[in-house]
Amino acid sequence: LVKAGSGLDEKSGMRMACGVKSLGMQEGSAKVSFSASTVKEKSYRLVVGADGLASKVRELLIGAIGSKEVQIKFPGWGRWLCTIPASLFPGAAGEKQMTEFWKEGRRIGAWPCAGGNLVFYGTVLHPRPAPIPDHPQAKIEAFCKDFEFVKDDFGGAMGRIFEHLKANKKRIDLKLEYPAQMKVDGEIPHSSAALIGQAAFSINPSLFQDYSMAIEDAFTLANAIVNDDSAKLLEEEDMSIALRAWRNARRSKASIVEQASEEFHKAAKSFSKQGVMGYITSSLAP
Repeated sequence: LVKAGSGLDEKSGMRMACGVKSLGMQEGSAKVSFSASTVKEKSYRLVVGADGLASKVRELLIGAIGSKEVQIKFPGWGRWLCTIPASLFPGAAGEKQMTEFWKEGRRIGAWPCAGGNLVFYGTVLHPRPAPIPDHPQAKIEAFCKDFEFVKDDFGGAMGRIFEHLKANKKRIDLKLEYPAQMKVDGEIPHSSAALIGQAAFSINPSLFQDYSMAIEDAFTLANAIVNDDSAKLLEEEDMSIALRAWRNARRSKASIVEQASEEFHKAAKSFSKQGVMGYITSSLAP
């Protein structure tokens, strides 16, 4: 997407910035002002909102969360995340693979990251979001309570993780989050704006496809707005047609992934509640 933006002429340029304050939308251009006083208001050919679930760009274009155009709901589970030494959980992940285990309403897994570490995650079924602890000790206690029932599983790995968190409570990055689903019914009535990633939609997170969909959004948008012959951005009329086609295609893809995620979510809840241990191992791309 950044490469596609470089198809602009040198005078116009491309800006990646946070803190959008207002948008003045017209066909073929968008006047953007920023909350930072050091950044001047300027007009652009295209504004791409990639600012997540609480997107300010989406709010300015379509409406705020909770409006009839933008509805959000909680799918019924929370997710713990933290970075741990790979030696604590040797059976969870190889150099290029991740493994996920299911048992009694929990999903536990890890994938490799830099420095011989793993990103560990564990999900917990909740009928509604519980308060998120804001103190390291409280977080550790809440985490241990959620996963005490598997403390002796995986060759004692969970017990080792408990001890590691307690011994490093001032340095750990343990966090609890509640992934949400968002449905956007409003349309962007301009040819000078687009939304990608969670700014555009947030599907049931059971298949962890939000990030993949965001990457695909950016890739397909870049292909849609560039003229194949000139490698420059499309002219205004062609841009409008291309963006409408792109939005329809992405909405269709999101609907397919959402349906698959919902079905997986129902199956996982049913399977894990029966107290059966299952696991999935996935190979990671190079």
